[in-house]
Amino acid sequence: MGRVLGIDIGMRTTGLAVSDELGLCVRALPNRKPGSRAQDIGHVLQLCQQMQVQTVVVGYPLLPQSAQEGFMARRTRRFAEALQQTASEVHVPLHVHLVDESYTSATAYRQLAGCGLSAKRRRHALDAASACLLVEDFLATQKH
Repeated sequence: MGRVLGIDIGMRTTGLAVSDELGLCVRALPNRKPGSRAQDIGHVLQLCQQMQVQTVVVGYPLLPQSAQEGFMARRTRRFAEALQQTASEVHVPLHVHLVDESYTSATAYRQLAGCGLSAKRRRHALDAASACLLVEDFLATQKH
């Protein structure tokens, strides 16, 4: 499968995480402040080429009560579609998947709190920790 890049898109920051080649471990990458869609896609494609990523998983934030698309889910879906299209146009072999991110932020926050991080440090690390969970969950489903 190769490396997997996880993206947790937020309004203020975007969390990023990448797996190793075997899918055994996942590490957080520095958060990114969102720019234009073209800038964000360019950054992701650059990361994919540098790290030899073949699969990208993008957190898909469906509304909790109805599992329907809200504003952020539409924004995320459009980003994932544009990323896949741009990768194809520039001949970068990439598989882009939307994955349900229900409760990843809450789970990541609890994990960070369990590590003894201050509230300020938890807020700063939350998006990257959520991206790590997205990759770990994706890898777990691929192994079964």
